[in-house]
Amino acid sequence: MNTKNIYASIQRKLRPETTLEVLRAYIIADGVGITLTAEQEEQKEIIDFTDEQIRQKQGQLKRYDIAKIIANRFEITPRTAQRYIQLAEELYSSSAPLNKKYKIQLRIEFCEQQQQIAMLQNDHDAVVMFERCIQKYIEMYPEVKVTRTRRQQTFVLPGTVLENTSSIEDAVEILTSETDLDNEQ
Repeated sequence: MNTKNIYASIQRKLRPETTLEVLRAYIIADGVGITLTAEQEEQKEIIDFTDEQIRQKQGQLKRYDIAKIIANRFEITPRTAQRYIQLAEELYSSSAPLNKKYKIQLRIEFCEQQQQIAMLQNDHDAVVMFERCIQKYIEMYPEVKVTRTRRQQTFVLPGTVLENTSSIEDAVEILTSETDLDNEQ
């Protein structure tokens, strides 16, 4: 294989082949140096809209319902809209933070609502069942560890230098003594 063929082979491998790869390169390059065809522009518009819908409606609507919205807006079939949902997720990671905490919280809220309804209907078995379910979801909920760092405050007062070991009481004492000196003058 000669050098020209090797170069052509490498160029083919480096050249984006699919629309998704072209759009990914376009987004990464911020549109600099890559020109989209009219068809790719149209697909980017659909994928952008799809990404927006996924992010806005996640947890509120099912994927099929989101696909219907996309299909109606761009006059495409729901199956094609489903494909655009997949492309948007691949390109923008639209539902990537398929946020476990968010999903668990939604389930906890749903169980709490159902528990309220069961209480109103005096269905004590259902109340207990939902309480157990809520407890299991709470166990699954990831803990958030709050890390407390020691704060160091430095007070700069005119004509005074405080050591790092000084406390707020020392600073207040100095301030009051200086204001007393100012009042005497």
